[in-house]
Amino acid sequence: MKKRLLGILLCLCMVLTIFPALAFAEGDGEESPVCTCETACALDAMNAECPVCGAEGAVPESCGRYTAPAETPAPAETPAPAEDSVCTCETACALGAMNDSCPVCGTDGTVPESCGRYTAPAETPAPAGGTVDLQDLDDTVKQAPADDTDELQTLLDGGGEVKLEKDYTISETLTVGNTITLDLAGHVIRMTGDGSVIAVYGALTLTDSNPTATHADSSLPAGGVITGGHAAGNGGGVLAIGEFTMTGGTIYNCTAADNGGGVYVKDGLFTMNGGAIKGCSAEAEGGGVYANRSIIMNDGVIEDCSAASNGQAVYIYGAAFLADGGTVEGTVYVA
Repeated sequence: MKKRLLGILLCLCMVLTIFPALAFAEGDGEESPVCTCETACALDAMNAECPVCGAEGAVPESCGRYTAPAETPAPAETPAPAEDSVCTCETACALGAMNDSCPVCGTDGTVPESCGRYTAPAETPAPAGGTVDLQDLDDTVKQAPADDTDELQTLLDGGGEVKLEKDYTISETLTVGNTITLDLAGHVIRMTGDGSVIAVYGALTLTDSNPTATHADSSLPAGGVITGGHAAGNGGGVLAIGEFTMTGGTIYNCTAADNGGGVYVKDGLFTMNGGAIKGCSAEAEGGGVYANRSIIMNDGVIEDCSAASNGQAVYIYGAAFLADGGTVEGTVYVA
């Protein structure tokens, strides 16, 4: 009995010795630090004075003011039609008019570009320097003449006999520095710039093997034609400083601000064996021809020419007009 009481007493003593240790342990515990920040910290701007955010290794998420950023929802994906779906549209769908009966275009979220009949619109390049009226631009392109100056000049530079195979539009005066026979062959040489159509420094014989040819420009005479010359000085059609012999073709509607609307002969030789000089004019003398050397005319026609001063058809200065044939309409003036 005594032993049992002694055992109980020892157990009570052991229990009583444990309580003070537990109480002491609880009393020694430190309280957890509390964030004192007034604004949320950032990764490169942590509040060093805050017991939480100023601690080593603290991150913005530790801050009591931290707010997690809202997550941006991923955009909804446009549902793709089943792999075996084929567009059955007969006409292209539009944004507000998708074909609901089509297994492709009738799917929710489809766009006109999904339609099997869709055609991307052609891009129109924006003109530089402002807006341009497309109709005006189209008219300009249609009206812009081709320029065959270099091509025809190359043919003439070869000398010998040259037979034209097409019409030529030129913007600069052609030059003949050698001996050449030019067969117009029913074609047209049209000047669109300023100056004589042809300047002869060598020897040029002008012929036309197709004098009955007609032209798209119905105002032109039949056969080969030289036209459109507008000389600021002399010789609207042909400026002859060398020898010029005319056996065919027509020099038509050429002008000179000074003398010789059709042909101007300066120290050269002009022989007319055929062809015609028509509708030419000069603002001084010699609407058709002006020459300071004798002219030989065996055949051909000079008509419908005009001059502001003397010699509607022909003006000859210090030489003679040796006519053995042909037709001249208008005055011939020999000074």
